[in-house]
Amino acid sequence: EVEYDYWQQRLGRAVLWAAGHEPKMQLRVDATPAQAAWDAEKMLTMTAHGQPLGNAPQLRVRVRMAGAEPIELEPRPLPDRAYSIRLGALPAGEYHCDAWVISSAGVEAWDTEPFTVTSDLRVSDVALHQDWGEIGDLIAGTVNLQGAPSPDDRVRLGLFDRRGRLLKQATLNPAEDLSFAFTIEEWMPMLVRVDAALYRNPAGAAPAQTIHSAYSYCRVTRRHQGQFNFLMWDVPKGTLAPYAEQSLAENAVTLQLRSGNPPLMLSAFDIAWVPYTTRIMNARDDQGIMKPFCWNDEEAVQKHVTEKAQEYLPSRQHGVFVWSLGDEVMTTGSCLSEHCAAAYRKYLQQEYGSLDALNASWGADFGEWSHVGLSKEGDDAEANSLAEGNYARWFDRQAYKSYNFVQFCQKYEAAYAAIDPQGRTGFEGAGRFDRGDDLDLIIRENTFWAPYPGVADEVIRSIAPRDFPRANWMGYTKDADSLLSKYWRMVTRGSDAVWWWRWDCIGRFHGWLAPDLRPFPAVKEILEDTQIMRDGLGDLLLKSQMQDTGIAMLYSYPSTFACKLEQGAGYGSYEESNVAFHKLLRDLGYQFSYVTDRMLRLGEFDAEKYRMLILPRAEALGDAEAQIIRNYVEQGGVVIADVRPGLYDGHCKPREKGALDELFGVANSGGAGATIAAATITTAPGCSFEKAVVDPAVETTQGKARGDAEGSPIYIVNRYGKGAAVLLNITAASIPRLGVADTPAEVADMAMDLIGRSGLHRPPLLMSGADGSRLRNIELVRWNNGDTEIIALFREAGNRETATVTLPDSRFVYDLRSGKALGKTSSFRTEIIPCRASFIALCKTAVAQPRLTLAPAAPRRGDVATATLSVPGAKGLYAYRIRVKAGDRQLDWLDRNVIAGAEPVEFHLPIAFNDPTGTYQVSAVELFTNAATTQSIAVQ
Repeated sequence: EVEYDYWQQRLGRAVLWAAGHEPKMQLRVDATPAQAAWDAEKMLTMTAHGQPLGNAPQLRVRVRMAGAEPIELEPRPLPDRAYSIRLGALPAGEYHCDAWVISSAGVEAWDTEPFTVTSDLRVSDVALHQDWGEIGDLIAGTVNLQGAPSPDDRVRLGLFDRRGRLLKQATLNPAEDLSFAFTIEEWMPMLVRVDAALYRNPAGAAPAQTIHSAYSYCRVTRRHQGQFNFLMWDVPKGTLAPYAEQSLAENAVTLQLRSGNPPLMLSAFDIAWVPYTTRIMNARDDQGIMKPFCWNDEEAVQKHVTEKAQEYLPSRQHGVFVWSLGDEVMTTGSCLSEHCAAAYRKYLQQEYGSLDALNASWGADFGEWSHVGLSKEGDDAEANSLAEGNYARWFDRQAYKSYNFVQFCQKYEAAYAAIDPQGRTGFEGAGRFDRGDDLDLIIRENTFWAPYPGVADEVIRSIAPRDFPRANWMGYTKDADSLLSKYWRMVTRGSDAVWWWRWDCIGRFHGWLAPDLRPFPAVKEILEDTQIMRDGLGDLLLKSQMQDTGIAMLYSYPSTFACKLEQGAGYGSYEESNVAFHKLLRDLGYQFSYVTDRMLRLGEFDAEKYRMLILPRAEALGDAEAQIIRNYVEQGGVVIADVRPGLYDGHCKPREKGALDELFGVANSGGAGATIAAATITTAPGCSFEKAVVDPAVETTQGKARGDAEGSPIYIVNRYGKGAAVLLNITAASIPRLGVADTPAEVADMAMDLIGRSGLHRPPLLMSGADGSRLRNIELVRWNNGDTEIIALFREAGNRETATVTLPDSRFVYDLRSGKALGKTSSFRTEIIPCRASFIALCKTAVAQPRLTLAPAAPRRGDVATATLSVPGAKGLYAYRIRVKAGDRQLDWLDRNVIAGAEPVEFHLPIAFNDPTGTYQVSAVELFTNAATTQSIAVQ
């Protein structure tokens, strides 16, 4: 900062000269001697020439050394002759004397002159045993001196933050041991300056005189896991980098991502790191073998990942939120090497268990596992099997490619975990819902994933552990509305962070900071609209449970392939069917969670949690999965499918009849192409729609058709055990979108009848527009936290309107967007703003006042006060913003969010040795009510 200032003053003088606006006055500073001993007298002489333009000209002088507080001298009227200042002892170092003539017209002239202060006695270095540490570790080392200290000399060893606050200190005697050790505390910042100042104690009451000082930096490792984060791609570079970094930190950024290791300035601003350590691709050489090595070449892979871990040791020391294996990576892959062939056989043994089962599936007659391989030499994709209709053999190769990628990721994860046990490893900007990626496996085996926005987000939020980091990339447009729509979509899909490309884009994409290092206008609007997330809502949502109204949806990995086989493509895509069901449920105010085919096979499906299971295009189901679905219905559950359920087995081998035909009370001869027909549903009088995509191969057996599509039965209902199964026999995408204004109300009646068969006869909340009709084009997202429900009303695009929300019973309602407490009521009105989410808290009881205690009541500078926050009797958690003031001064370095409930939560208020004294007002501001609870301490 000091060096940059002197560059800029030279540039400024050159600019004024080039523009013909040189100062009319001239000011000269002379330092004599230019080099002097620390305890020798120094003379600074200021000489002004010319007449000032303004009135009451003053001479202002300061003496500055980088890393130290400047010495500001008392301003005085401009003398009419040369004016000299005598300085006594100064610590050794490089100095500048800066002088200005300032009048009513502004700055009339300035000059700056460097000078050097020397000492034969000095601190040669602060040698740290380790320049980083985890909380609980030691900042330890030795101070080394050059020269012979006198008996009264001492060394003050201090720990400073980037603001120059002295956090801890100790006095060392050079005649004794100059080693030191401080414990790294939870409240310490990510960068600590370990400063050793050698000083002399003169006789009498004169103040101590610093002779020389030196310092080293120590990083405090922090990962920022378990909190809501905002990540920025890339790091500022060049002269202005520290200023840009400060602006990023002040404007929401808590994480940054880039290849390589983090620069020191990220620690200064408490920003954790996401190292972009590699980019997994699957290029192959002329022999069809992966470059630079096969993912299954154990020796080459182990050497590579170990070297990567060592290369990124500085990142681990800084604090890694997650370890990235790259963006837009190749998420499937295999090759023709012997390593891959062996791994493929091992995978098939794991999947089938026996060679007989494999032979039966493939129609093969292998005598031993070592003979198992590709159907045609060099056909890595098994295109030959696909062409011949051997779908099981083709599918197994595709599934292996996804498995193989995930296993390769595991090699990196193990290497990074060896140096960073708390680390999490995964990839970002890659992986799709129906493009061959086994989403369940990715989530199980990796420990983070940040895909581009899409349906995969729904699976992640449903099955990933809450501490599994997830997010999307955004930043690819320039207007606030479209950007905010992406931001709030992430939040309402359960993300624990927002990832932004990138800080400095000017052109096609929208950067975060403008060229003057302030946020772009659109970014400023984003910051204002999302402030509530940084005020504690983001952290509170991470500790709350997203709700699903008892509706599960099946993600079937083999079905993502089966839907493309033979006549399947004519029924639309697998993703299209899933999205149609998402919209149908959300347009009616319901929520859902995904379960997966692997969860069914492994016994992880908790049938008691769900009233309804939806099977979108579940064309491929294994015998085990099919039996679990039948058992679920037999015990009272309701299953809904659109078209062609269970026509293939779990390896995409065609079945003679559908695995769930008996469940749905139908017979499906299979293999029929889709037909387009007008559909009529009798359960909702007047419900009909054109161009339904129908499977004409379906006939009813025990099931009862509640609709017709030009002779084909649709909406087929079958009682089975204690439950029921409904086969629509039309694609879900055929149903007109309920959120569209011109969709007849009878279509919504039909959809409500469909969902009502599970006993869910009304959504958790009712939402209506100004005319009292069902509110359309709106998503309701719900989180539960004890006896509080937090809801988000989100319209991704459309028009603004006023909505009435009706609750099943009276609640204390807090509108977080308007900041209003609406009292205890069973209905309320709120504004639906497109591209923006409105959050509302619904509490069974009014938010209680928290209990805030501080100890000790009169801490001294250098102490750490302990605050305790609780909400007596609370049955959930609440978010509080902690703010501290000393008089009118806001002590923003003590700002933080605290999530508290009935159990007391402790946090610390470190008071530096050079912090202000006096009364500190410590306030806990509750998120829902904005009510502040304040206590005070008297800092001595």
